[in-house]
Amino acid sequence: MLLAWGSDYPLGQLYRKEVTDILEQGVSNLPECCREIFRLSRDKEMDYNRIADRLGISKNTVKTQIKIALAHLRRALKDYLGIILSFIII
Repeated sequence: MLLAWGSDYPLGQLYRKEVTDILEQGVSNLPECCREIFRLSRDKEMDYNRIADRLGISKNTVKTQIKIALAHLRRALKDYLGIILSFIII
């Protein structure tokens, strides 16, 4: 339901690109292990157990690293929260 975020709205396109770039930069800035776990979770849609098995680490380590990644990304996007919310029409 991101009506103003779509392709018909140039400002929405600009903000979407900017937010996407910030997210990518934020993920790139994560420590290597944290970044790998985050990408497996989000890009490969793997659950915590599969990630833990694949990397030979505990499920709790996976949970902790995902929490660290999300906190980092929230901080990176904090200035854009108002903009993102202003484009959401429920």
